[in-house]
Amino acid sequence: MDLTEAYAACAALVQSADEDRYLAALLADAPTRDHLMALYAFNLELAKIPLLVSEPMLGEIRLQWWREVLDQIFSGQEVRNHDVARALADTVKSCALTRENFDRLSKARGVEFYEEPFSGDLGEEAYWQESEGALLELALAILGESGSKSLADRAVHWGRAVARAKAEEGHPFAKRLKTEPHAMTPVRFSAGAAPAVLHFALTDLYATGKRPSGLKRRWRLLKANLTGRL
Repeated sequence: MDLTEAYAACAALVQSADEDRYLAALLADAPTRDHLMALYAFNLELAKIPLLVSEPMLGEIRLQWWREVLDQIFSGQEVRNHDVARALADTVKSCALTRENFDRLSKARGVEFYEEPFSGDLGEEAYWQESEGALLELALAILGESGSKSLADRAVHWGRAVARAKAEEGHPFAKRLKTEPHAMTPVRFSAGAAPAVLHFALTDLYATGKRPSGLKRRWRLLKANLTGRL
């Protein structure tokens, strides 16, 4: 199957399941946009595991499948015939991504199918830093941008806010989290980083516990992009 089709499948998945990141990523040029879609599709594949399994062992099996995909990618082997796996392999190679942040992300996602997710060595605060923080660093690396503490903090706030809305919708893992709103200070971002961070402008909307309307989201994203401020 042509890589063009693999990337198109990733974009369709992100558009349907993570539209905020999808809209932000549209600001990137075509090749970079494809790579962001592959990354975000990979994140969605991990995130949906708790919704597909009835017990932790089944979750571990599904997560291990993706860890083995990472093994294939970073050892230069041919990857499994899966759209997201193939697009991700091309993204890693094209953008010279390293494995560390992928391992951080998969480890964090690995607690999500347990009744007591933070009983091990990963506390709730660290969970946000390892999941949303690692995803942000990977997206910025694809763009050739560097991160900052203020953006990393905003990624954590974003994760909590979206989880608050998901908890109201009955998402099993989100209901186990502490999702009370936290005070945020304005953050400026470079135009080059916009495709990876623009969705953070919606944090306070999600913090109300409800998903904002499409029109409100698009207006907020446009405003943030024009001002360079979250």
